[in-house]
Amino acid sequence: MLGPSRLACAAALVAALTACAARNDTSGDSTDVADGSGAALTEVEAPDALETEGDNLEPMELTALDDGAGYAVTGPWDFEGMLTTPETEGGAWRFAGQFTFPTGGYQVGEPRVRIMKSYPEQVSIVIPVVPPPDDAMVIQVITETPVEVEIPASPEATFTAAVERVSTG
Repeated sequence: MLGPSRLACAAALVAALTACAARNDTSGDSTDVADGSGAALTEVEAPDALETEGDNLEPMELTALDDGAGYAVTGPWDFEGMLTTPETEGGAWRFAGQFTFPTGGYQVGEPRVRIMKSYPEQVSIVIPVVPPPDDAMVIQVITETPVEVEIPASPEATFTAAVERVSTG
């Protein structure tokens, strides 16, 4: 049987979960994390940040490096990059790579990073890309666009990454 203080605690938890479900808002308890790069870093309590981003996500593949120092990252539009572990205690992970687009006219936004309040942290990285409209006149030249962000998470953090295709129309 639950004592009065445990019962009150359980009731408060149920009320909070019910309110969150009613709002359908998994980022209600989020706080911004500044990294100085202009990227949107957010700490949130959510089971899977990629579930809340929308239907236009294309997953990126993260392959563990043999030396355990991070991941090789590949994705849509010939994205190639690295996600490397912090070099010092209290340091940040570094996500860096580049897209290779077949033409001009693509726009790449600042990466959005969500850090789940858990241990180890669950981190999702979403990179918005706006392709040129189908009827746009674009230069026919291969265009390389770099992406980089530092992520303040523990060395034990787990990661997911995706590209969000943003439509213009």
